[in-house]
Parts: sequence; structure tokens; C-alpha cells
Amino acid sequence: MSKHPVLAGLFSEIQQLTERNEFLERENAELKAAKKTANRKKLSRAEATQIRRLRRAGNSLAEIAGMFDINPATASRIARNIYHK
Repeated sequence: MSKHPVLAGLFSEIQQLTERNEFLERENAELKAAKKTANRKKLSRAEATQIRRLRRAGNSLAEIAGMFDINPATASRIARNIYHK
């Protein structure tokens, strides 16, 4: 039995792993770049005050969240003075 087919198989596997590693490195770099831009600026005190006023006026959390591009849970926490005290 010749060792050449075994070596050829190993080289092929190494090539596949190298290509997969390069792909994962590129994907990781893209995800890191996206993460840097994913978080928006924090809301100002004036915006937090406006959120509380809107909630007291009867606006839904979903409406308020849409106005400020935030999660409804965040709007709720602001309205309940858990955030931005």
C-alpha cells in the first residue's frame, strides 16, 4: 500500500481547513466592524424627559420606542425612572 494517497488526503484536508480558517477570520473581522457601529448614542436627559412625558400622555411603549429607535423595554425602564434618573 502506497503512502501517497494518504499524503494527498492530508494535504487536501489541510487546504480545506486553511480556506475555512481564512473565511472565519474574514467573518470575524466583519462582525467586529459591525459591532462598533451597532450601538447608538445614549439618550440625552432631555430625550429621557420627553419619553416620560409621552408615556404619561398615554403613548404606548411601542410608539415611544419607534420614535427614538430604542427597544420598548428600554422605553419602559426610562418611563419608570430605572434608567436616566
